[in-house]
Amino acid sequence: MVNFAAGEFLIVFLLIVNCARIFFLKYGRRDALVVLAPVCVVLSVLQIAAWNVDAFSAALLLLSVFGFIINFRALLRFMSGLYIDRYSVAFRISATLLFLAALAVGVILAFLRPVGINPAKSGVSVEKIRLYGTFSRGFERAGAFERADAVISIYESDDAAVRKNQTVVLVPDKRADSVQYMPYLVSLAQMGYTVCTGDFYAKDVRWLHNIGDIRYFRRAAMLFAYFRDPARFASEKEFYTYNAMQECKALLRFAEGLDASAIFFVGDSMTDTAVDDFSKLNQAEICGHLNLSSIPEYRTAGFGCVEQTMPLVARLLGCNRDSDLFVPKYLAMQTASLIPAPAEPQEEQ
Repeated sequence: MVNFAAGEFLIVFLLIVNCARIFFLKYGRRDALVVLAPVCVVLSVLQIAAWNVDAFSAALLLLSVFGFIINFRALLRFMSGLYIDRYSVAFRISATLLFLAALAVGVILAFLRPVGINPAKSGVSVEKIRLYGTFSRGFERAGAFERADAVISIYESDDAAVRKNQTVVLVPDKRADSVQYMPYLVSLAQMGYTVCTGDFYAKDVRWLHNIGDIRYFRRAAMLFAYFRDPARFASEKEFYTYNAMQECKALLRFAEGLDASAIFFVGDSMTDTAVDDFSKLNQAEICGHLNLSSIPEYRTAGFGCVEQTMPLVARLLGCNRDSDLFVPKYLAMQTASLIPAPAEPQEEQ
């Protein structure tokens, strides 16, 4: 993943081209650019399917659907092989409004665009493992056409010489998917740690008990619930802790399969109590733990590295877009400082 906003920029561009044709397309020709209307709808749906819904993808989906509606008659004419005779006044007004709205979204997106992060260029490989199952029965690798109830992400340095054979397990806050922690995870991997994290959507653990539990909407629903009533959101901490404990168990079982010499757990805000309790109950397997929310420099605790991945959310939290990656690198250094050094192999007598 270089920048998940690339798809959104593409949709904005196609919407603008589709609407702008009323200014330059001559009459007496086929209106071929009208096919961009359904293309924008399809791309908007695929964008949400790939990266889950956010403010920009939701806005673009609405604009794309509106564009499809106002272009429906023109699309029928094009499919019938008819030529343009004129654009109605209503269509011109609608297309102009859509043009201005798409342009406004594009400008805001450009101003609040995510920081481009390419793990491959940073010398880090990322493996995504799709799992099928539940917390009660366990998870197994999902087939090519099976639904994924969990996605495990493993970050590892491409340089075998720096690998420490130690695994860091991140249990993310649900106001952020694991992708929101990517700058932090890449920094840890560059330091030689194998980093394991996961997004779980199993049927037997629900967070919101409504449509917000659907994987494509959960992050946005959690953000909405928090910003609507922070106090009420905080009051659900005990319930969130129980759910996070189930994720800790599943992630530990997976991390143990990586055959690391040490496993270190990391939590963030709504998962920190679960990580505390789980680490104490499993001291034989877990060498230590850290709550990211305890680090003062981490001003977006509970939301991941949104100063890089979601600058719009960062703005709502009073922070600015940061292309220097200071906080993720600092979090990685603080994490590394708490991980015990690998035991030196003993020489045979």
